[in-house]
Amino acid sequence: MVVSMATPQPQQRLPAKPSRSTAQSEKKTKLPKLPPNATVSKRPLHHAAISSPYAGASQQKVVYVGTRTPFLSAVKRVEKLLRLSDKRLVQSATTLARQKSQNGRKRKRQDDDATDEIGDIARQVESAKAKRKVGGLTAGDDEVEGAGEEVLLKGTGKAIPKVMEMGCWFQQRQEYMVTVRTGSAAAVDDIDVPEGAPGDDNDKDLARSRMESNKDDMEVDEDGGTANVPPSESDVAEKHDRRARPQAAAAQEESIPETRVRYVSVLEVAVSLR
Repeated sequence: MVVSMATPQPQQRLPAKPSRSTAQSEKKTKLPKLPPNATVSKRPLHHAAISSPYAGASQQKVVYVGTRTPFLSAVKRVEKLLRLSDKRLVQSATTLARQKSQNGRKRKRQDDDATDEIGDIARQVESAKAKRKVGGLTAGDDEVEGAGEEVLLKGTGKAIPKVMEMGCWFQQRQEYMVTVRTGSAAAVDDIDVPEGAPGDDNDKDLARSRMESNKDDMEVDEDGGTANVPPSESDVAEKHDRRARPQAAAAQEESIPETRVRYVSVLEVAVSLR
């Protein structure tokens, strides 16, 4: 009689729960509440100066997309920048192939042993493109300029759907490679509170509350006159709250900052040639 012994299986460890400190740090800080009479004016986002389309691969090519940016004009701009990068790639490969051919044959050219210059240029371009697909070349490669160059489409807020549409348009073409990245950017808002508006409202409310309290404290006696009645505890508490409201409003008005920093979502679509 053979008895089979079951081998004990190792216990699987459950992932540890995140600590409270990390969970609190991941929460986004909410902006403080503003009074209803405050107006917020948004400043334009700051970004680096747009580089020339004929600049080298060391300078990043960026196309900023807004809600009113025409779709086809932005697409044509990206295609033009990519064509110029491909042109720089061919020029750099031509220079590199000529240098190698000159070093190989020295000064005299022999018909039998001479290598085809056009073939060398084509091989240099193909090798650069192959390295670019694998990821071996970057934008700052010293050998072949323009091999890893890419054009960026950037949009924030309501312009993000339009940037996604442009990325899908390039992704449907076989000659382009598309990479999507997300991030955030800081924006500055100006807060303007009109002077005198909160104080006028508070003075009117205070006067109205005093008139109502005086009416409540007066009662009519049997002879038709008025008799003062001592206020109750609820009336005293209500008066205290009415007096505290203008003070709280004044303190809130003093604590309102002139500017505040707001973070917006940024979508970045990188387009490059295959």
